[in-house]
Amino acid sequence: MYLAPERAATVGNLPVLAPAFLVLSCLALYALAKRLWGWGYGVTAALFAGLLLGGTYSNFAEGRYPNFVSAEFLMVLAIAALVGLYAASSVRTGVAFAVLGSSVVLCHPIGSLYTVLLLASVSVLFLPYLLLCERRLGVTLLLSLGLLGGFSVLYA
Repeated sequence: MYLAPERAATVGNLPVLAPAFLVLSCLALYALAKRLWGWGYGVTAALFAGLLLGGTYSNFAEGRYPNFVSAEFLMVLAIAALVGLYAASSVRTGVAFAVLGSSVVLCHPIGSLYTVLLLASVSVLFLPYLLLCERRLGVTLLLSLGLLGGFSVLYA
């Protein structure tokens, strides 16, 4: 749900939930960086994402918290699920990737466009190779992307 800046201050529970969105995005970036590069990089990503770089008041006053939810939390979790899919392809990781990747549609259209660009580049760069060389992983990724697209259309 996107809130215009003039409506952001009128929502009853946004002052309570909005600061939690920054913490959630930091935790998501920590999980992704830790999974990719290790513990130290995860802590660094969490410290420099959201809490130090963005001011809480300005983000609330300008109504940017839905962007944080979609772009910094759900999209990062979708990337982490994609990395998990590459690490161990299974039905569970494929469905988790599809659900997390498509849930960005529920929050903000700009986050959806970023997710589409990311997944299009993954599809063009990695999917043909995976379908030719690592058949099981390629088929799992292809079916997960199809399920993600179907969920996105249903959500929209």
